[in-house]
Amino acid sequence: MRKVFRVFLITAVIAVSAVYSVSASNTATLNIQVTVPKTVAISVESTSYAENLDFSDDPRDVHLGTVREMSNSFDGYKVFLTSENASSDQSTHAFFASSDGSSSAKIPYVLSYGGEVVNFDGGTAKVTDLTGTLAVGRGNEREVRLVNLDRSAMPDPGAYSDTLTFTIAAN
Repeated sequence: MRKVFRVFLITAVIAVSAVYSVSASNTATLNIQVTVPKTVAISVESTSYAENLDFSDDPRDVHLGTVREMSNSFDGYKVFLTSENASSDQSTHAFFASSDGSSSAKIPYVLSYGGEVVNFDGGTAKVTDLTGTLAVGRGNEREVRLVNLDRSAMPDPGAYSDTLTFTIAAN
């Protein structure tokens, strides 16, 4: 019986030593990873002219703001520009409308986006359609400019406005 116990004890010591020497190490590793989703983003920075146009100055080619388009995918993206007033009228032309509703007068205007004249359809225009190009870092910057303001009609005095909304969508 003592002999069996001694053999068992020796076998146990050898087994524990073997396990300890296999699992002990001077280095260990931890693998980590991150998943980056396809991302698009858009921002706009207005100029002081955006809220301070002077109708009597006959404004033309006025820099209203700069839009920054960003994408991390070669699949590309599209940018849509919506004029709130043109959209409510389902119009093909943007226009200023009375800010307080005191006048039904409309003042048509023409915009450019990135140097191209904007053509609305039901109040919305596709102004960018890119594929195969990344727009990372500062992204693609596009100027929004008031090209022309229709001064042919003499509107009622007062404040007139329109809201432009820029929407970016991944392809």
